[in-house]
Parts: sequence; structure tokens; C-alpha cells
Amino acid sequence: MGRRDTLEPPYPQTRDEVEHYCARLVDTLRHVIGDRLVCVLLCGSWARGEARPPTSDTDITIIVDVVDARMLQLLKQVWITAQMGYANIYSLGDVATMSTIGLCHQVFAVGYTGGRNRDDHQEAR
Repeated sequence: MGRRDTLEPPYPQTRDEVEHYCARLVDTLRHVIGDRLVCVLLCGSWARGEARPPTSDTDITIIVDVVDARMLQLLKQVWITAQMGYANIYSLGDVATMSTIGLCHQVFAVGYTGGRNRDDHQEAR
């Protein structure tokens, strides 16, 4: 069974195991963090339907209201209780910043003219 770190639990092997893993995490987050929990997302190969057990890990993103000292204590409690592997943790402020940066990057990428000068770019629009 694939493992990234000796402290990480074994990776789920089936879609049912992933759903159980995620349900256990969400239930524990709701119980420990309560209203401070904003969102839990399954990302990566399991979310895309491209997982290849036994080496595919479970990529989880958790969004909370604010990542402060108290939240870090609560998250530690969640990880111990739910026996979870790694996850990406963001605050609402982080998400807003990433969304703005992502939008700017997307606009820049769409506006890129492949080396044409500015006057050509204006005409291309």
C-alpha cells in the first residue's frame, strides 16, 4: 500500500474507502471546528476519476474562516481524532487572494499576444 510518510495512514484503495475517509474527516471537522469550517474539497486523482491504487493519495483542501493559533490547535485535534493524512488548509482570506491572483493570471494569459507589439494587440481585440 502506498505511503508518502510514515506518519500518514494507508491510502484508500477504492472509491468507497475514499468516501468513508472524507466522511470521517468532515464529521470530525464539524464536531471540533463547528461554524469555523467553510468548505472541504476532494482534489487530485480521486476527484478526477484518475486514481491508481495503491499509490494514489487522497488530496484534501480545507477552508476555514481564519487560520490562527486556536485553529491550529483545533486542526491538530481533528487530525489526531480522525487519524488523517495531510491536507491543504486555507482561510477565506487566502482563498480570496488566490482567486484574485488566479484571475489576473488568467487575464494575462488570455491577453498574451505571442510576441506581437502593443498596437497589434489592440487591433487583435
